[in-house]
Amino acid sequence: MTQEDAAESDGTWVGTITTEGNVTTVINESGSVWGGTARFVEELSIGVDIGPPEYMLGGPGGLFATDSEIYVADPQVPTVRVYDWEGTYIRDFGRQGQGPGEYSRPGGVIVADDGLVYIGDAGALGRITVFSAEGESLDTWTFSVSDSMQIFGGQSVLRHDGAILVRASWYPPGEARDRDARRTGWQEIGPQGLIGEPLEEPDLGMERPAIPIGRGAIIVPYSPSQVSAFSPAGAYIVGNNSDYSFEIRHDDGRIIKVHRHWTPVPIAEVEREYSKRSVASSAYRSGAGSSWTYSGPDIPDHKPAYFLFSPTQDSRVMVSRYGASHLVEGCDLTFDLAERPTQTCFTFERFWDMFDLDGMYLGEIERPDVPALYTPFWRGDTMWAMVEDDAGVMKVKRYRLVLPGQE
Repeated sequence: MTQEDAAESDGTWVGTITTEGNVTTVINESGSVWGGTARFVEELSIGVDIGPPEYMLGGPGGLFATDSEIYVADPQVPTVRVYDWEGTYIRDFGRQGQGPGEYSRPGGVIVADDGLVYIGDAGALGRITVFSAEGESLDTWTFSVSDSMQIFGGQSVLRHDGAILVRASWYPPGEARDRDARRTGWQEIGPQGLIGEPLEEPDLGMERPAIPIGRGAIIVPYSPSQVSAFSPAGAYIVGNNSDYSFEIRHDDGRIIKVHRHWTPVPIAEVEREYSKRSVASSAYRSGAGSSWTYSGPDIPDHKPAYFLFSPTQDSRVMVSRYGASHLVEGCDLTFDLAERPTQTCFTFERFWDMFDLDGMYLGEIERPDVPALYTPFWRGDTMWAMVEDDAGVMKVKRYRLVLPGQE
């Protein structure tokens, strides 16, 4: 066993790193490597409300950036558009359809080091379309899999060794085909089909509290859950968000157990009651009747520590965590149970924390002040993201990360 009480030379990061065998525990006690909160500077915006069609974006989809180009998969248009780093439209890749070089609804998009472009079809399970760097259709990978496995081509990852993996779910051989037996993870693919065994998502054995409704159930709002993601570096990030801890499971067998100090965010009583009414509305619309009352496990008095892992294209991971909730002005807290609410009455602040894949806390990042932000893609200290502005116009923006003390 080795142990190190670590502190950066400027004293901003303080923590303990302990290693035993292939397991390293990193306790981020206080401060950060960056020594403060980083921020984003917007450098470019692509997208208009009214104008040339190649600059009118329909909805959030997949993003991928090289050193000189940005690829935008827009499932609503639907197409994949390419822009240069100045925001100038260059070309489209493929078109809607079922033939060669076509797709029904483009989801994920990947550009390999050799320039080949891979487009996952979110509207057709098990289908990847391959293009040259110039936009020429080269191949279509269609995967014939048994009914025990599903391949989701719209969700894809380019691993650092050049392998392309897609999101998958399956039933292990010999197990009953029910919800508890189903496995999820990532499956490597190629021109000839599936390659090797799928990389199963680690199971932390969590069982979320649920409220029975007829033959189904509704998860208790704000109850702790397992959160996971797969990094292009080949690591699984997985955690139980009942506290601020998670594991980074590298493909070479190393396990990094990460802990960070955390102050729970309380849930106000008015929001807890609103959440109960939302559950009652779901129960009513599921046939439980207006006399149904919330009698399941109580809603927690504080929020989970985090809700999303976003691995970057390099060797870092961004953790999205909950902030305080705010009541939407004019929202009806006592809506009719028979009607599905058209909006939530509470919004919550979101905070971003960045870690490296060795478990050290780099620092907090001030989130861009936009109404909605989707599918951020990191390349070095540049982030591309699809955002929706105050007028509801979808845009792709490029941001540069500025560390504390930098201009």
